[in-house]
Amino acid sequence: MPVQYPDSADVAKPAGVGWRVPALVIGLVLVTVAVGLGITFASRHHTVTTSTGGGGLTPPAGVSSGAAQPNAVASPDTSGIATVTTDPDQPLDAASAKAALDNELVRDQNPAEQLVDHWIPQLSSKRPGLVADGITYDYPQIWANFVRLRTEHPDVLLIWSGNYVSYKSADFYVVVAPESYSDGQSANQWCADNGFAPDGCYAKFLSHNGGSDGTTLLR
Repeated sequence: MPVQYPDSADVAKPAGVGWRVPALVIGLVLVTVAVGLGITFASRHHTVTTSTGGGGLTPPAGVSSGAAQPNAVASPDTSGIATVTTDPDQPLDAASAKAALDNELVRDQNPAEQLVDHWIPQLSSKRPGLVADGITYDYPQIWANFVRLRTEHPDVLLIWSGNYVSYKSADFYVVVAPESYSDGQSANQWCADNGFAPDGCYAKFLSHNGGSDGTTLLR
């Protein structure tokens, strides 16, 4: 007689199999949920800093950028910027002192132009290599000299002799007081009133036209 194959629904299942499969699925779900909760919990207790394009650190949310951070942000490179000191007893190196002098010339150029075609008190004129009062002047010494005068008279200006025809030499750093007069005697009186020695301050006519003759009045 023909072989009869039983319907799959009639095949006997091993004892206990029916409840083990759902239990296994439930177990996997519980494990997945536990792992997810663990990651969420851990993320709430750690701060992640991200690197910026400039190499610094982004502060954590809610923390002021001025607060102390576990990793310090690198300071910008200032090696190419001249450091200017106002202490004449601590002169700069030659390169920085020259940069400071040249910056001061630019800063004082416009107010100095207001003195053109007038007599003014001249307090100092120095150039590298000049020997005066036992000092051989270089850029640091010239800068220190200017700082001392500015400490005593905060309004003084630094000018370059080469910008004015009233100077025979075109390579001096000149310190002047921003006081303009119509005659040299008045400029010299300012020097006397402010306690300068005769050879330390005298009248100078500042000009872009003509020549240097008759532009200096000594005391």
